[in-house]
Amino acid sequence: MGLWFVNFALTVIEKPKGVTYYMLVVTYGIAIIISLVTDLTVKGVVKTYWGAFVDPGVLFVPIVMALVSLPVSFACFVLVKKARTINDIRQKMPLLLIVFGTFLTLSIGMVTDMIMPFVLGRVDVIRLSSSTTVIVSICAYLSVIRYNFLSMGLDQVAEDLFKYAQEGIILISGDRYITQMNDAAKKLFNLTQVSPKAWFISDILDDYCDDLDYQNHEIRVNPKGETRYLLLSQFIVRESNLVLGKLIMLRDITERKLAEESLKKSEERHRLLVETMNDGLVVLDETGVITYVNERFSEMLGYSRTEMTGRPMIIFLDQTNRIIYEERMAGGDRRGYGSFEITWTLKNDLRISTIISPMPIHDDEGRFKGSFAVITDITERKLAEDALRRAHDELELRVAARTAELAQANQHLQELDRMKSEFLSSVSHELRTPLTSILGFTKLIRKDFLNLFFPMAKGEAKIERKANAISENLEIIVREGERLTRLINDVLDLAKIESGRVVWRDSTFPVADFVYQAAQAVSGQFLTRPDLTLSVVVGEDLPYLKADRDRLEQVLINLLNNAAKFTNKGQVAVEAAAIPDGWIKVPVRDTGVGIHPGDLEKIFDQFHQVARTDTLLDKPQGTGLGLAICRHIIDHYKGRIWAESVPDQGSVFTFVLPGSSARQPATPNLTR
Repeated sequence: MGLWFVNFALTVIEKPKGVTYYMLVVTYGIAIIISLVTDLTVKGVVKTYWGAFVDPGVLFVPIVMALVSLPVSFACFVLVKKARTINDIRQKMPLLLIVFGTFLTLSIGMVTDMIMPFVLGRVDVIRLSSSTTVIVSICAYLSVIRYNFLSMGLDQVAEDLFKYAQEGIILISGDRYITQMNDAAKKLFNLTQVSPKAWFISDILDDYCDDLDYQNHEIRVNPKGETRYLLLSQFIVRESNLVLGKLIMLRDITERKLAEESLKKSEERHRLLVETMNDGLVVLDETGVITYVNERFSEMLGYSRTEMTGRPMIIFLDQTNRIIYEERMAGGDRRGYGSFEITWTLKNDLRISTIISPMPIHDDEGRFKGSFAVITDITERKLAEDALRRAHDELELRVAARTAELAQANQHLQELDRMKSEFLSSVSHELRTPLTSILGFTKLIRKDFLNLFFPMAKGEAKIERKANAISENLEIIVREGERLTRLINDVLDLAKIESGRVVWRDSTFPVADFVYQAAQAVSGQFLTRPDLTLSVVVGEDLPYLKADRDRLEQVLINLLNNAAKFTNKGQVAVEAAAIPDGWIKVPVRDTGVGIHPGDLEKIFDQFHQVARTDTLLDKPQGTGLGLAICRHIIDHYKGRIWAESVPDQGSVFTFVLPGSSARQPATPNLTR
């Protein structure tokens, strides 16, 4: 029992077994040996309680004392010491209750079972050691029931760790909602006065992607205009192999990052100043010998740095310029020289004109230690000034002539563009009428063929094969005719937009109206595809839009159709949210095949379709005009549309539009 209680105490204080524990084990071993020896020594004598009234049996009193009191007293001492370090009464009281019950049980048992029989010399003394153990049970029961012993302590420790941790901690659910955020994390995002629960993690981390494995990933956030740099680590929270969410740890490294950037900028400035400056730089000692030249000055004179370093600078000047140099550099007290013009002799005997700006170098005691000079090549400037004067009059004449040519060319291009639009419109109208007749009669022929003639071919293998071929050919005519009709309609639509003949029926309406209407229009594509879902999320308190609602629905339907075509499984999601300055942002995301970065701008060109034969063998058919029409519509309302994509992971098509001053009410989210 004593050793069990010691184990319990060491477990509570989370301390491994040490020397004291093993000394107690040795004490127990010695006590057992003494007990056995005593029992064997006393033969033929009836022993009373523990042999206390038999002469050899008197050894049992100290044995029992050591056997029971030493380990129990040690355990009580450990628990009391632990309780003194705890300030929370709910954690301290369970330990004190157990210590009190144990000590009371031990005291009563020692008095009634050992001390009183030995003092009174009687064997009929009432012994209470066994019955008093109920006191320990009662104290343990109170500590567990009243104070939630052990489990309460661990919960409290976890709560305190989450609450007072120096690093920011965020718990998010499986659907990316923030469920908990400690004070340190709120401080990082300036959310101390706001409850971020039920927010998306993307509301505070713009570039967050839950598919990535973040381990000390450096990010930059800008809460309320204050830039902060953070280290982000992400851990998956599981229970029985079920992913419950993720835990995000954030460490503020702003001060370190700013210091690093400041040092880096300082070093970069010095390096750029010395090594990549457009002017030459030379450093001289007190005797006028070159100790350093930058790359630019070496290029100016045509000598290498090795050839110039360690030689007097005047050897690179002719006699006339040496006199100028020595007069300006050797005169006065070297407090300053001023800039002057000088001509250098190059390695290939050519000459260049420069402006040299020297400055003296002094040590801390004011002694002259040399000088440095910045040399600016003005050779080309002088030549350019002469050439500029000669070319000025000629340039004016050429500009005037060229301006007239450009004006004429521009007028001609405008006329060609108008003719192109009219030609496309005329040809499209002329094609649509006979194409409508072809489609109508083809469908009628196929219907009659299937209803009347096809049944007659049953039983005749050769005729039946021929009938199937005819039916398939008619189906191809219908399908390709419908595709040609879509192409003609898109060409007409684009021609109207480019020629300015489109009638824009603008009205003011909530964002949710056209978003949900577009989603409803394409929902049929998702109902028959169980591996593909459509998600629609419209933010709250959005500005109204003032535009042609049908045209904006046309844009969104086109983007949703494209996303569905190029996504085999996963999700297509459309969102609508307010962004600063009263604008509205609508991204359409998919988990499809993606687009190569080099094609992200080309896809908005007319008749351009991206080929992905490596991952999409059956490329969806289209006219190649849908995205071009979308861009024209968005541009008409002073908005912007663009695409982002990661090949084999998905794409995001986003457009932004200016909103009106009105606000729309909150609308529910929709997921299909």
